[in-house]
Amino acid sequence: MGIIHGKIVLIKTSLSGTGRLILEAINSMKDLLPWLATLTFAPKIIISTIVVLFAGFILLLIWSPRSETVRPNRLDEHAKPSAPKVEAPAPINKFPLFGDARFDYSNNDGNYTIGEFPYDFETKWSKASDASIYVYNDRPSVNRLGLVTDVSVFSEIDVSKIDMTSRSKRVDEGGFVVIENVRGYFAALRVNDIKDRSRSDKIDELAFRYIILRSRDSDFSAVTE
Repeated sequence: MGIIHGKIVLIKTSLSGTGRLILEAINSMKDLLPWLATLTFAPKIIISTIVVLFAGFILLLIWSPRSETVRPNRLDEHAKPSAPKVEAPAPINKFPLFGDARFDYSNNDGNYTIGEFPYDFETKWSKASDASIYVYNDRPSVNRLGLVTDVSVFSEIDVSKIDMTSRSKRVDEGGFVVIENVRGYFAALRVNDIKDRSRSDKIDELAFRYIILRSRDSDFSAVTE
C-alpha cells in the first residue's frame, strides 16, 4: 500500500495539468481499500478487477505516445508561388530639359557635350566669324542635324520641315539648330552670342541656349522658355 502511494506521488511530481488530475483520481482510490476488505470474496474480486482495469486504462492514456497533427498554415494553403520580379521600364519624362552653355570653342577641338545619357549630345563647332559659326554632326552620339530658318522661338520649330542631310551647317547669331542623337532624342539650340578673337574680341567664345526633348518625339510646339 505504501509502495503504491509512493509511486503515485513520484509520478505526480513529473507531470502537470491533465496528468496530475488523473493521478489524483487514482490516488483517491486508496480510500476504497478498507471498504473492499469488508466485502465477501466474490464482490471483492469483481470490484478489485474493475478498479485495476480502470487504473490501467488511465495509465495507458497518460503514457501512450500522442501523434501531433500538423495543421497547414491557412496562409500557405492559399498562397500562390510568387512570380519573379520584373523591373518596370523607367517612366518617360515628358518635361524638356533646358540649359545654357558658354565655352571657348577653340579648345577641345570645338567639342562640347550637353545633357546626360541617354539625352546626351556631343556638339562640335568651329570658327566662321564673330557673327556666325559652323556646327557638325561628327561626334559619335549625334545622328544628324539641321539648320532652322524663319523662327524666333523654340515652340515654332517644325522638325518635319528641316533638311537634316548635311554634315555641317553655318549658324548665324540668333539662329537655331536642331540635333538628333543616336538614341532618337531631339535637341534644339539657339546661338545667343559669338566671339571671335581674330576680329575684335579678346577670346573665342560661343554662348547658346538649348532644349532637350525627353519624350522621344520631335514636337517643340509645347515648349515654353
